[in-house]
Amino acid sequence: MKKNSPTKPIPGLAADKNRAAAVPAQSNKAAKWWWLGLFLLVLAAGIGLKIFKGYASGITYDEAFTYANFGQDVAAALNYYRNPNNNHVINSLLICVVNKYFHNYEHFIRIPSVISGVLFSLALAVIVWQVIRSNMLKVVILAAVTLNAFAFDLSFLARGYSHALAAIYWGIALVIWLLKHPTRYRNWPIVLVALAAVNLVAFGSMLSCFWVLAGFNLVVVLVYSSRIYQDGPPQRYNLPLHALGITALSGAALFALYHGLYRQILAAKESFGNYPFGVYMKQLLWDNMINPQSYLRWFTFYGLIGLIAVGLAFYARYKLQPFKTGKMRFHIPDLIWMKFPPEPLKSTELKFTWWIIAGVSFSN
Repeated sequence: MKKNSPTKPIPGLAADKNRAAAVPAQSNKAAKWWWLGLFLLVLAAGIGLKIFKGYASGITYDEAFTYANFGQDVAAALNYYRNPNNNHVINSLLICVVNKYFHNYEHFIRIPSVISGVLFSLALAVIVWQVIRSNMLKVVILAAVTLNAFAFDLSFLARGYSHALAAIYWGIALVIWLLKHPTRYRNWPIVLVALAAVNLVAFGSMLSCFWVLAGFNLVVVLVYSSRIYQDGPPQRYNLPLHALGITALSGAALFALYHGLYRQILAAKESFGNYPFGVYMKQLLWDNMINPQSYLRWFTFYGLIGLIAVGLAFYARYKLQPFKTGKMRFHIPDLIWMKFPPEPLKSTELKFTWWIIAGVSFSN
């Protein structure tokens, strides 16, 4: 019987296989650099347009009022409050500084707010790049938020909004980075000081960001305070430390900033329509949202809520389908981290994304 001889390799076949395998890898690498270039182009365009708008557009009444009443003297910035064009304290202090060194420049009062607006855009880019996996979604979400008309205008006007936006977004970026790169537990004082600084800058720049800050701090303390460390203690010890530490540091810093103003803020009933402060804040932050005064605003607000609900329901239905087959691909941390899509973009993710984008655009 003739023995089977070993199969001889066909010349050039192995090289062809390696070459064929290398083509998709090179293509993916080229696509990755293309998306990165487009991402940076959108970021640069948003920042450049913001700087140009801050230079070219006229000074608004609120900005002029801020400079005239709070931006020429540090004592006035720290001890004088007047509604309805109230004192955004940190912004007023920064205007006092630029007034001393750059008062010959026509729009000098916008220098601090434009800088914070640029920092806000950079923080947004960092967040999107860290938590979104799809290259297309990175570009779309960056463009949708950066060029959002309302946020865009607030991020260069000489008021406190851009400082609050920059502080909150950099706070979110910091927490996400710590979740991906947990630090040693001995660094917990640095973490507490950083989070207290976020609260100081945001709330010291804009009082109406209270609810956003409260939600941010609650999520950090209750959900992530034990996950940002490599060797942290049990949560029953860690949670009170962060809750009390952040509250104490933030409270002390904010009292130092507002101690000359808080009585005037609480006593300014003539600016609150003779309502108690708590009732006024409820009307401002809640009633005006859920009880609009026109059919168009009613349709806009509840239309946005409906679109977001439909989008989330659609996404949840798609993600929970693997339960029927026993193949679990969805994890709660992915939902909390907003890590989607977990695999190459499909039509379902596109539909969900466009539901959300349509809702946000519709609300504007």
